[in-house]
Amino acid sequence: MPHQYHPRCYGIVPHSLSFAECRQYPAVVVTSFANPSFYGRRLRAMLGFAKNYFPSVLVVTPGHLYRHAYNLLHPEASISPLLMSLRYERHYIEEMLSQQSDILSEPHIIQKRWCDFVDKAGHQDFLCAMENLYNTCSTFQQAIDATTKQHLKNNVLVKHDLITTREVDRFLTQHFEEGVTFLLEELAMSLLFVQEGYRCILYPGKLFPALEQLILGQYPDEPEYFTQMIQVHVALRGAKRSIMA
Repeated sequence: MPHQYHPRCYGIVPHSLSFAECRQYPAVVVTSFANPSFYGRRLRAMLGFAKNYFPSVLVVTPGHLYRHAYNLLHPEASISPLLMSLRYERHYIEEMLSQQSDILSEPHIIQKRWCDFVDKAGHQDFLCAMENLYNTCSTFQQAIDATTKQHLKNNVLVKHDLITTREVDRFLTQHFEEGVTFLLEELAMSLLFVQEGYRCILYPGKLFPALEQLILGQYPDEPEYFTQMIQVHVALRGAKRSIMA
């Protein structure tokens, strides 16, 4: 019998909010191509959780964002990382999301792609604000740098010993800046989602620590929309471990 997943909320930032309070706000689910929780039955459980508990849900596939990740995986590819990521996004929508059409066709569910938002008013300003915070706030920069290094070390080339130790050091140095750009762009887009009214971020596991600190208003001169943001950690009961974004 196929394994069934039973999602539940196991953590909220800010911690003062109850799940009942969170449920009154529209929510956003950004799928992660690198997270197995966004495939198969776990994906269905996650989308079902969002559908059942939130008044409006925005489901976003991050093809445009993942051009940075594809550049890390295939730096010598003959086609552009953006084209590769958009092709995979299309494949993901056709192969994965199409199987959840009964959920996604609900009137309060909206399905979009990352590229649908990059030209919206405010996105470039938010991106500039995140870059400025990174360049002027040392504690924020340290947090982003630490997460970037961890993400790079989890790259399949490094994690599965597909390159030598010397090549690993070069890889971490060479792609560090692009890894930082990935995170800053992800944070900037989260601000745009809040501006669009989607205050709750739903994710199966925990997002990177800097986002929690931003929501709690821990960094000076951070964009004010972060303190309106709510992070809801969703546990997919039956999953073996928690996955970071």
